Amino acid sequence: MSDLSEQQVMMADASAGGKKRDEELRRTKVREMVQALLGKVSEEDRILLMLKEVEGLSLKELEQIYKVNENALKVRLFRARQRVLKAFETQDAAEPTGR
Repeated sequence: MSDLSEQQVMMADASAGGKKRDEELRRTKVREMVQALLGKVSEEDRILLMLKEVEGLSLKELEQIYKVNENALKVRLFRARQRVLKAFETQDAAEPTGR
């Protein structure tokens, strides 16, 4: 088995660098979209979702913060997620086709 030539190594490095840049760009776009969607829901929903989904707090920890039982939190989280989904669908429907 022969070693890769210097040119092949350089091409592989360039390809990997391009993929890394593409991945960083994709992550940036996703982050911006999530921030925009969270901006379309109430502050209460936004804080609850950030604590649960971003900060990773457990339902037990959220129970202590919100002073409500686990089932109530599950309902609040479900409804908050539904409102974000509705905001996404509204935004998606407003975008022109042929992206």
